[in-house]
Amino acid sequence: MRSCVHRYLSMWWLFQEKPHLLSCQTDPNAGDSDVDERVRDVAETEVAALASAEIQDWTDYLWRKKRVPEDLPENLSTKERQIPDLFEPLESNCPYCPGPTPPALGERVLITRHGTVYGVSLVTRGVPVYVKNCLVCRRPVRFQEYQSGFHNYENRTFLTIPLCSLLTSGLANHIALGRFLKTMEDHANITVPHNLIRKAFYHFSALREYSYSYSCVRCGHSPPILIADGNWKIAFDLPAHLFRWPNLDNISQEDTEVNVRTRWETIEQKMIASGFCDGNSLANPYACPLTYTAFTPWLGNCSRISDIVPKTEVFKGLSQKNRAFTSSCGLEMDEDTILQVLESKTPKRDDLVKACNALGVSHVGSTTDLINRLEELLLYKDLYPKMFIKLQKAGGGVLHMTCTHSVVYYQSALWWQESARDHGDALLSFKHPPTVFVSDIAGRVARHVNNRTNQRFFQPYDGRLCANTPEHIQAAAEKRLEVRFPWVTNVGFSSRTVSGNETANSSDRFSLLHPVTGTNARFSLYDRFHQKNQRRQEEILRSLKLAPHLAALVNSSVAEQLNRELSSSKYSLCQMKDEHYMFSLRLYFHLHVTRAARLCPAINAKYTQTLKMRAKQSVHIGLHGKLTFRSEGSTTAVPEVSTSSREPDTDCWGWTDIRARKEIPDFQLQNQPNPLLDHVLDETQSPEEIIGAVGTTVLKRLDLMSLGLNQEVEATVVNCCLSQLTIISAQKVIQVSLTNLAKNVHAVNSYVVATWQPPLNCDPFLSLPVDASSKDCIIFPLCKSSHWTLCVLLPKLKRIHILDSTDPRIIIHMAVHACLLLR
Repeated sequence: MRSCVHRYLSMWWLFQEKPHLLSCQTDPNAGDSDVDERVRDVAETEVAALASAEIQDWTDYLWRKKRVPEDLPENLSTKERQIPDLFEPLESNCPYCPGPTPPALGERVLITRHGTVYGVSLVTRGVPVYVKNCLVCRRPVRFQEYQSGFHNYENRTFLTIPLCSLLTSGLANHIALGRFLKTMEDHANITVPHNLIRKAFYHFSALREYSYSYSCVRCGHSPPILIADGNWKIAFDLPAHLFRWPNLDNISQEDTEVNVRTRWETIEQKMIASGFCDGNSLANPYACPLTYTAFTPWLGNCSRISDIVPKTEVFKGLSQKNRAFTSSCGLEMDEDTILQVLESKTPKRDDLVKACNALGVSHVGSTTDLINRLEELLLYKDLYPKMFIKLQKAGGGVLHMTCTHSVVYYQSALWWQESARDHGDALLSFKHPPTVFVSDIAGRVARHVNNRTNQRFFQPYDGRLCANTPEHIQAAAEKRLEVRFPWVTNVGFSSRTVSGNETANSSDRFSLLHPVTGTNARFSLYDRFHQKNQRRQEEILRSLKLAPHLAALVNSSVAEQLNRELSSSKYSLCQMKDEHYMFSLRLYFHLHVTRAARLCPAINAKYTQTLKMRAKQSVHIGLHGKLTFRSEGSTTAVPEVSTSSREPDTDCWGWTDIRARKEIPDFQLQNQPNPLLDHVLDETQSPEEIIGAVGTTVLKRLDLMSLGLNQEVEATVVNCCLSQLTIISAQKVIQVSLTNLAKNVHAVNSYVVATWQPPLNCDPFLSLPVDASSKDCIIFPLCKSSHWTLCVLLPKLKRIHILDSTDPRIIIHMAVHACLLLR
């Protein structure tokens, strides 16, 4: 309890008139035999007098001012510093008192002489620890400076920063903290308190300012494809009394949604506050009961729709006794019979209907729906204890969703085992839901999410690749059906710019176009491991094999590979407390993506390093979270051209520098003729000649000469070829009357030409050079319906030629004009 106002007035008078009475007379070098006992009694008395609000103020100060950066300097994270003679705070003014001129802190006060510093290979005991008290609010300020190379947990336990960094690397590489400490004990012949160091490590990790972006630099903030899977083996023991039958009448909005930012901040602040509460009788002010929404999911700030996301696990297995059942509603079944039905590989529908009626749930739907309802219902202990013990012994594991590059975008610890409801909560949490969603329960996910969104989410065809017709089902069964989508070519390219008009014209967020694929269609498909396990005939239309161009981009095994990695940490995760379990999972998935070890780069770091090595341009993360290129020293914004048919929302008149959605990092424009390139592309040489090798792939001349097929020409390639054409033509010399003349050719950017056509209808003259009339030749590349034509303008001769490869007569003119141009 705080002192009254009279005590503050007395302290102020003593400070003004007799300040020497307030000074500390303790000699730090005194050898009094009972000083430790007296100091311990004083410390315990002061800690016991702290209120919950004061602990929150302490925690808030560390949370705001003492955060540890994610990227530590190498010399700080790998080299241990010399242990100081004592630890004392560096602050000189009180950080808790408000005002522009906070009061100064008093003299240092000894807390203990038995501070212990734990390093990688040694343990040092007997280090004095001091605090400084504010003379006004009397709150102590302790040492907490990561720059010194040491981390303070509770004024008696200190970890070196290299030890904390090494423990973090162990977590990323599936090395349990307990095993690492045992190894350290055997190596250095010392004994360390495992539980205390574990708490100190999580205290350090909570103070570390991790970004937790959960984003792939190739897919951006809104991945077009997500692959989901659950891992029920990575679970931990839950108290049995928590598995109670939920009351539908008492379910509130707080039980069906969670503020992920606030909840995760509370978890981290609880770990920080443990440094003030550990070792005394004070309760942690950030502790909260374990409820349905306590298992908080996480997805990146730029990927989620808002800080509040759905979490509706409370609805799992709710009884539907109020529905009208058949006459067999009152049939009794024992537990062994129901278990035998569920464990059967081919359960009969009649047996499943009897089990549903006996347990009071709806029997309407497919066989898969009935099994899903029964499995959810049997998770409650107060229904049938025998079935609960056999089916559920711990938490439900974890649900994770990754892109095709194995980068985790969503993770959520589950109260019960995975179901379609968990997948629905995850999909409805994204700002831009993925166009393709791959899982092992695709049919149930599609039906569940469509029921929650009034049939608006997975459309068209309820998330199937084509309409549910007997002809399509038969063709798919006979492997004669192939589905193609125009947006597949957009996967992996830069994101589209969604205009305000597009947002305003959409009645709901489910009809918005995806920023990468440019479509509002969504598909729920099976991964390749579960495509043959479906009994419903129409489910064959959810197979990735029906869309080979899409299947080539999807590695549906990344979720199973991630589960295999998680199995290496099963022995440690299953023994953790709930907050340490959730914190470790979120940190592991973050380190899985962003950790850049020197010998084993992580996913994003490895891809970024590869591009930096190959490209001669600087790389940076763009607006949509993708890795893009930018010339050094260039600050010119690169506008993006939309391929949609909507009206333009920006003024693009006069644009002369419009680039492709995806730049080619390996292509460097040659300003001078390259003899080596001429040799490679020499048609008179043998096409089987080996030019080079990339890894295990051998490149021949025929491979390089076949890159420019008509049906595969892209606008960026066209621009590069025409740029080379203008350079070569300018260097060609024609002998005319003993005078050297060069052709002055101008090639218009193909992306600029696209803006001249509807719906943009820009003025072409604004994009032409001022001296266009003096050019010998101006080339306009035109693309319509994936077909390219060339418009060649000869201003001096006032002639126009249209070169079209589909017209045999035009081909001759094309060759003739090319020869005239380059002769």
